[in-house]
Amino acid sequence: EAHQFWEFLYVDKGEVDILAGTKGYKLQKGDIVFHPPGEFHSVKANGKTAPNIMVVSFNCSSPSMNYFKSNKIFNLSSYQINLLSKILCEGQKTFSTNLNCSYKELVKKDASDEFASEQLIKLYIELLLIDIIRSDIKNENCNRIDTVVKEKMENDVVEEIINFMKENICKKFYL
Repeated sequence: EAHQFWEFLYVDKGEVDILAGTKGYKLQKGDIVFHPPGEFHSVKANGKTAPNIMVVSFNCSSPSMNYFKSNKIFNLSSYQINLLSKILCEGQKTFSTNLNCSYKELVKKDASDEFASEQLIKLYIELLLIDIIRSDIKNENCNRIDTVVKEKMENDVVEEIINFMKENICKKFYL
């Protein structure tokens, strides 16, 4: 399918295979992927581990959403999973349609929904998106720093070896 709104797919349990554009991916428990408007995508169980998934569609025109256009798979933290739980909980309060059934064509609003439940869904989605970007940027910076530290340590070891060899140039070396 392809449509003119954003969609994310979260794997709560098991594994699924997805197609996003022309690329295939395997998602496991705790993984989330975003499909931008107009992107062809599909999902199927892999036949090995029964999945439990959550699919949420929403509109957003913020330029910050470009961060999610890379088909990058994010593994969610417990805080982010808690936000998803809150989105689902508010959705159950807001809509009379059974949200446990897959691929509902029309979601109907419950006439007796709680005060501001739609607003809370929007806010929880915004918090989730912000936290995913912040966490991902933080992890990229940490990985870069770890790589720099690792390279420096390796260079220090190489330098020590060279100095040892220079100091013992006339001796036999054994490993």
